[in-house]
Amino acid sequence: MMMNILTPALAAACFCLPIAALADCPKSGDLAGGIEIRYADGAVETYRQVAPNLVTAVFDAPGSPGSAAESLLAQGIYLIQTQDLVNGMPDLQTRTTYTYPLPPGAMPEPQPGGGWAAMVRAEDSTGVDETRHDMRFEAETRLVIGACSYRMIPIEVRYDGDGELLHYLPELGIAPVGAWGVGEARDMMRYVSIGAVR
Repeated sequence: MMMNILTPALAAACFCLPIAALADCPKSGDLAGGIEIRYADGAVETYRQVAPNLVTAVFDAPGSPGSAAESLLAQGIYLIQTQDLVNGMPDLQTRTTYTYPLPPGAMPEPQPGGGWAAMVRAEDSTGVDETRHDMRFEAETRLVIGACSYRMIPIEVRYDGDGELLHYLPELGIAPVGAWGVGEARDMMRYVSIGAVR
C-alpha cells in the first residue's frame, strides 16, 4: 500500500523584489486561516491547522471541479489520513488511516542530519497493511517559491522500494512534496506561488 502525501514542491527562480513586496509572504500565523500553494499545472493545495500538531492539506487538481483529495498531517509532515472529497464532503470509501508508534505531538520535528524510522500501519476499505518508513533529514537550505523564500529541510522518505522527497518548511510548519519516486524514475514537482488565503 503506497503512502500518499498529496502535496508537491520545487524551488522556482528567485526574483529580486524590494523588502516591502516580500511582506505578503505567508507566515506561520496564517496557517489557521489557510496557506495556498499553486502549481505549474494549475493545481492548488491549501494547508490549514485544524488542531494542535494537526494540519490538513486539500489538493484541487486542474479540470476536476467538485473533486479534491484531503490529507491529515501530524506536525504538517506525517500522513495520518487520506480521503477524497466530493463537493466538499468526504468519500468514506476512499479513506485510508495511518497509525504510527507515537502520537502526533510526539513525532519528531526534523533536524538537519537526523532521521526517524517507524513501522506504519495503513488501514482502508480493503484491509490492513504495515510498512516500514525510513526518513532521513538532510542539510538545511532555502526554498524559493515565487517571491517568497523559506528555510527548508529536505526529507527523504523510503517505503516498500518506493519513496518521496518532502520539503519541510519549519517557518510555516508544512512539508510539501518535492518529488515522487526514487532515482531516475523520480517525478519532480514544481510550484509557482504561495500565499495566505484571504
